[in-house]
Amino acid sequence: MDLTRDKKIERLNMSFKEWLENTKYKNFYVYRCQGEYEYIVWKGLDELNEDEYEHFNKFIQDYLVSNHPDYTVYDEMSETQHGFEDNDLSYCVHYRTDY
Repeated sequence: MDLTRDKKIERLNMSFKEWLENTKYKNFYVYRCQGEYEYIVWKGLDELNEDEYEHFNKFIQDYLVSNHPDYTVYDEMSETQHGFEDNDLSYCVHYRTDY
């Protein structure tokens, strides 16, 4: 399953204010990569079925870094996993219900 390839979700960049005041997306993502921030919503995320949403949450780090899941089997952690483990990469989610 690849939600971006299958056109189930699309990554959109926007400000927090735009998300809060001008959209109905449920979640707003702040992704940090080595001190640079990207502000993201996922068009289509709110329409995913349960299996698709579970898949997205399982591969959220891959979707943030490369816009698709990484199914490669590694003997050790992947570069993406190392980035999050070493705090070079991070993200947080804001939920509309909190505002």
